[in-house]
Amino acid sequence: MESGRPPWAGLEALARRPPSARPPLGGASCRERVEDFQVDELLGFIPEGTGPHLLLRVRRRGLTTEETAQRLAAWAGLPRRVLGRELGWAGLKDRRAVAAQWFSLPWPEGRPLPAPAELEPLGLELLEAVRHRRKLRRGALAGNRFRILLRGVTAPREALEARLRALAREGFPNYFGEQRFCRANLQRAAALLLEGRPVRDRFRRGLYLSAARAALFNALLARRVEARVWGRVLPGDVLIPEGSRGRFRDEEGDPALA
Repeated sequence: MESGRPPWAGLEALARRPPSARPPLGGASCRERVEDFQVDELLGFIPEGTGPHLLLRVRRRGLTTEETAQRLAAWAGLPRRVLGRELGWAGLKDRRAVAAQWFSLPWPEGRPLPAPAELEPLGLELLEAVRHRRKLRRGALAGNRFRILLRGVTAPREALEARLRALAREGFPNYFGEQRFCRANLQRAAALLLEGRPVRDRFRRGLYLSAARAALFNALLARRVEARVWGRVLPGDVLIPEGSRGRFRDEEGDPALA
């Protein structure tokens, strides 16, 4: 580490502008309006319709996942400490977005399901409400569906269409975006990991550790992009077969697996 330079400085710069695998074709404006970025969570299972937990699918605008969870906890009469424990969600979503997201809350037997109008004062639109036997766990999603509007695109249409075909055929380096790091998550992760400063709030500790893991992933991916090997399987890579939850380590770097 350079003298006087904080250990996260290089990672922060990388988070803002990681190296690209392909030269840009032009420019565009993204997220001029909140509704320009829309995301819809796809649940990875079918709710059972019975049980001590309530699954809620809500649409929110301009709120973080934590802010939405806090509003739901207050509405349900739950203390703040339940966030990430009894009150669960499958993944984090951007603040500056229109997001349809799933949450779960403890819901006693016999308590009626909420009506859509009950969540309107919270600034939330209730899309679905169904009982389930278990709390919603992190990662319990089949995926996310995005609708992103770019304004003021300057790239030629034919070049854009060719680039989209190349992306569909070859993929792209999937960096973690700036929203994973927020304003100070890397600094706080460094204080936690390098200086031993305790973080008692379980939810925030998880955010800081997640930011640290994402920064290290971005740093490794950036080196592979610069070496032009980002699309190859290298010796020691851990792989997950498509459609499976199993993992295995490829010790040889088999090109047939790329």
